[in-house]
Amino acid sequence: MVAISQRPIISYQAMQKAARITQYVYQFYFPLHGISLSDIASYYPTLTTIESIIYQADFVMETYQDSGGKHSLYQDYGNQIGELKNSLVCLLHELDLYDPVIEARLLKGEEFIKLENEIMLKEVISHSDIINVAESRSSDVRLLHHILFRMLNKQYDERLISLVWPVEVIADIEDDFKSYVDDVSKNHYNTYHMFVLLYQEDAPEKINSEIFRYEQMFEERLLQFSSKERAVFSKLYHQFRHIHDASTPEPDLSQRLALQLVS
Repeated sequence: MVAISQRPIISYQAMQKAARITQYVYQFYFPLHGISLSDIASYYPTLTTIESIIYQADFVMETYQDSGGKHSLYQDYGNQIGELKNSLVCLLHELDLYDPVIEARLLKGEEFIKLENEIMLKEVISHSDIINVAESRSSDVRLLHHILFRMLNKQYDERLISLVWPVEVIADIEDDFKSYVDDVSKNHYNTYHMFVLLYQEDAPEKINSEIFRYEQMFEERLLQFSSKERAVFSKLYHQFRHIHDASTPEPDLSQRLALQLVS
């Protein structure tokens, strides 16, 4: 039987999308773990393939959302996602990267897919709904971070994982700033777009308030580390934020949602 690592699983488009996310890994997690950029070739195939499979599943969900979330099509799209998950799990087993913690991270990813799909179909959407999705959307990046621990034969460092959690949320929100116009035109989920629908002209102030909250969360968690570690992590954090800095777009107030939004 041909091994899963020898079979075609993903599309070029999925790999293209994945490259942008794996770049975050190289720019933030590599220096966090003391990995040289010259060692990218050792990690690139695994990290990019995993992220590409995740994006392949994301494309399936976007196609389902574009169909209006028709119940008659749910099983077909669900089966496609199930096949992709099975391919990912088989690959992780084959590469000896699968363990109960990785399994739990995969389940978090499934929860995110359900959350995003539900919020696109709900008749009533609240601030907390949007935040729940925003905090779950980085599940793929968190999975890659856990995979990196496995590839490095390191024990999972829960303090470090907790420290970078708010940075991952900020990065995802600011990434949506960059794709805001394109996502709105394609009717794809975008965190900032949801804030605009909920708060209209007050959306920039509201979402930047949330970003500030996550920034404060990072600073508070940073205090758990030694002064030397704080200096290193803080420098990496500010370098990463500078590289991926994104200004808040002007809200498109012409958009109206045919459902009820509650703050």
